Amino acid sequence: MGPGGPGGAGQTQPVSVGVVERRDMRVLISAIGTMNARATAVVRAKVSGELLKLHFKEGDEVKAGQLLAEIDPRSFQATLSQVQGSLARDQAQLKNAQLDLQRYKELLAQDSIASQQVDTQAALVRQLQGTVAADQGQVDAAKLQLSYTRITAPISGRLGLRQADLGNVVNPSDTNGLVTITQVRPIDALFSVPETHVSTLAEQLRALAKPRLLAAGEWLFRRGDAPCGLYAVARGALTIAGTAAMGEQTRTALLTLVEPPMWLGEIALFDQAPRSHDAYAATHCTLLHIAHQPLRQWLEANPQYWRDMALLLTDKLRNCLIALEEQTVLPAPQRLAHRLVQMAQSYDQWNDSLRTRRELAVSQEQLARMLGLSRQTANQVLQELQQAGLLQLRRGKLEVLDLNGLKTAACYGLPASGQASS
Repeated sequence: MGPGGPGGAGQTQPVSVGVVERRDMRVLISAIGTMNARATAVVRAKVSGELLKLHFKEGDEVKAGQLLAEIDPRSFQATLSQVQGSLARDQAQLKNAQLDLQRYKELLAQDSIASQQVDTQAALVRQLQGTVAADQGQVDAAKLQLSYTRITAPISGRLGLRQADLGNVVNPSDTNGLVTITQVRPIDALFSVPETHVSTLAEQLRALAKPRLLAAGEWLFRRGDAPCGLYAVARGALTIAGTAAMGEQTRTALLTLVEPPMWLGEIALFDQAPRSHDAYAATHCTLLHIAHQPLRQWLEANPQYWRDMALLLTDKLRNCLIALEEQTVLPAPQRLAHRLVQMAQSYDQWNDSLRTRRELAVSQEQLARMLGLSRQTANQVLQELQQAGLLQLRRGKLEVLDLNGLKTAACYGLPASGQASS
C-alpha cells in the first residue's frame, strides 16, 4: 500500500499527555455477601386479654409507634374507673379535713379549743394526703395497663408471619408473640473477603513499629507522663507498679509483669490521659513501640481497626476483674497458683503430654507484692507447691514442672496437708 495506508510509514499515532501523580486507587473485589437486618423485634402483648382487632397484614412495612393490634380493654377500663372513684372520694375527704383544720386554727387563736384537737386534725390531713398520693399512683398504673391494650410497633421495619388470630387470648409470656418486625432500612451487607486481599492488622502494626531496647531497671514511663504510644513486649518482662504516699513515706506495689506477646498502652490510646502507673524493665527488654500520634492518625484513616484496639482493652479489663475477684474470695494458695498459671500461659505453647517445663523470671518477693501477701506466706505456699512436685524454686526465678497440677491447685487448692492463710 502507499504512504498513509494500513501499515504505512506516514500513519499518524495519537499521543496523550498527563501529569504523573501519586494517589489512592480504588480496588474492587467481587465476593458473595449476606444481608443481615440491623434489628429484629418480636412484638408481644404486655397484658393478658382477648385479641379484638388486628391492624396489619403480613409483609407490611410499618413505622415505630404504629398501631398493630388491640386487646379487649373493658376489664382495664373498669379497674381504672374504680381507682379513679377511690381517688375522687379521698380527695373530697382531704378537702373537708383541710377546711376543718383551718376552722380549728381560727378557734385555737381565739382560745376556744384545745391545741390537741388542732394537732389531731393536722395529722388527719397528712394521712389523707398520703392516701390521695397512693390513689394517684394506682390511677397512673391503671392508665398504663389500659394503654398496653393498644399494641404498637417498637421499631420500624417489615412484618413477618402473624402468630395470633382474632379471638385468641394473648399473654406477655407467649414465646412467638404476635408478629416479628425486621428492620430493613438501613440493612447490613456482610462479605467474606479472602485473606489474600486483606492486609492483616499485625502486618500494618509491624510497619508502624520501631524496636526499643531497655536495660534491667530502666524506666519506660512514669505515672503522670503523657501518652507515648502502644508497646508490645517481644523479649524480657516489664514491671507495672503503683505508688501511694503515706505521710512522708512512699509505698510501691508491684501490680503485674508484662511478658511476650502482651501489649500495653491501649488505655491512654483511647482516653489520651496521662499514664496512671509506672512501667520499667524487670529484665533486659526488647519492645516494639508504635508512637501515639502516628498510631492515632493511622486508626483515623482505618477506623475498622478501632475494634481490635477495644478488644485489647476489654481483655485487660476482664483480667483486672478476675484479679479483683481472686483478691476478694480466694485463699492465698489458690491466688498464688492461679497467678502462676496465668504467667506460665502468657507465652510459649505448652505440650502437656510431654510435660514441657516453663521458667518464670519472678522472685518470691515479687509474687508476694503482686498478690498483697507477706513474703513469709508466699514462701510457705511456694514450698508446698514445690513439695507437691508442681514447681522448682530457684534464685530469683522459679520453674513450673506440672502445669496441669498447678491448674488443679488454682481451682481446688492444695492437699489438706497444710495451707497458708492470706
